[in-house]
Amino acid sequence: MVRDTLAYGRRHGLWPDPGGALLAACSGGPDSMALLDILQVLSTGLGFRLAAAHVHHGLRGEAADGDAAFVREACRARGIPLMETAVDAGALARSSGKSLEESARDLRHAFLETCAHTLGPGTRIALAHHRGDQAETLLLHLFRGAGLDGLSGMAPRQGLRIRPLLWASRPQILAYLARRGLSFREDETNREPVATRNRVRLDLLPTVERAFGLDPEPLLARTADRLRDDAAYLEGQAREVFADLAHGGAAPIPAAALAALPAALSTRVVRLAVARANIPGPAPDAAAPDAAVPDAAAPDAAVPDAATPTPGRPIDLESVHVDAILSLCARHARHGRPGTLDLPGGLRAVAESGSLSVEQRPVPLPSRPVPRCGSVAIPEVGGVLFSEPDERGCNLRPCGDAGYEMPYNTMTWYLGDDLLPQAVVRSPGPRDRIRPPEHPEGTWSLKRYLVQRGLPLRQRDRLLLVAVGDRVLWIPGLVGDPDIGPGVPIRLRFERRDAGE
Repeated sequence: MVRDTLAYGRRHGLWPDPGGALLAACSGGPDSMALLDILQVLSTGLGFRLAAAHVHHGLRGEAADGDAAFVREACRARGIPLMETAVDAGALARSSGKSLEESARDLRHAFLETCAHTLGPGTRIALAHHRGDQAETLLLHLFRGAGLDGLSGMAPRQGLRIRPLLWASRPQILAYLARRGLSFREDETNREPVATRNRVRLDLLPTVERAFGLDPEPLLARTADRLRDDAAYLEGQAREVFADLAHGGAAPIPAAALAALPAALSTRVVRLAVARANIPGPAPDAAAPDAAVPDAAAPDAAVPDAATPTPGRPIDLESVHVDAILSLCARHARHGRPGTLDLPGGLRAVAESGSLSVEQRPVPLPSRPVPRCGSVAIPEVGGVLFSEPDERGCNLRPCGDAGYEMPYNTMTWYLGDDLLPQAVVRSPGPRDRIRPPEHPEGTWSLKRYLVQRGLPLRQRDRLLLVAVGDRVLWIPGLVGDPDIGPGVPIRLRFERRDAGE
């Protein structure tokens, strides 16, 4: 068992370099106790540092307390450093709407990553999944309509996570424990046909074995391995296409070119674009005063969102999201109509000007009152709004077909102080209206006006404006309402300020 695990790990590049660290997730069950024992044996010859981690999920009461005490004593007896924590998986499930199993896994993985970070860069996290788990995973994904990646099951190595026992069956693991005289804990809930995975293990797999007269686990595991090889090849091809279309990932993707790709590649290119957008960095055109209003009337309704992860972490992008992005792209390629689509993780897809881009979704600015005399810092856009009374007047003059002559830049405007108590500086809203100088006869919806001005869709909801209710009085750098209202004119001026000025 040790020899086969060593060979499997070498074949898949699982083992850390000499002097590196390996963290074993240890529940106290048979799989994790066998893994801990094997890793301790291998650590001497391979030269890595071994530590263990245990999570009490706040479930199963005294039984879970007993698991924690068992793992603590086992690690003490072996001289293996142990990191442990207690969490409340039930509370997370209730607040997030996720299943209890999914919530427990999320909390466990978060703790394991924290422990790995503590042990140093490049620390591997060893999980005790075995061949039976792989067969169950493939079937679960199959019945959820997964594609090639989902049917590939669990990889031997996934980032810093490794699965050294993925080659082994549960009977082999139990036989190893018996030969070594090792004790372990039993989770009684694994024998209850309540969770879907339990029903697959307790009901479905035995039914298949009886119907076909053979053990389906090794066949399913072999299928997952073959599909993973195919998926890896397609992923490599998609990365080349993505780099070519997006110029290394730094540019939008031509919509027509993406729409023309085979589905096996286009879906992967979309996922690569989303992954690239989730890398931390400045939002595009984030501080531009001529930057965006939500396209509220666009036909591209948002698909179901998911919990927002930290930028740079994997996004839970489902096939429904990928399909919606490709539909958005295809419509734009055919008809040229721009559109947006909200995605999980605070991202959005934008199709306009013949291209598709994925970016961080802009966060609306908080409303801030406009002072009679003073300044308002707006750090989100890197600027400051100044205001002061101007008894000389605003000097707006009618000027023929041009509407109004403005002897100053639109980075400056005026507002009658009777409107000042209700005036705020904020982001655009869906019901905003404006009376632009070139159309003094009435008001326009802000969206219609911005479309008429040709402002790019991806910039509209990054705009900064001064408004009273839904009436837009001024958009710095773009337009102002010549009807400034009664009272003493208040001179407004917007200036860019770098952070720290």
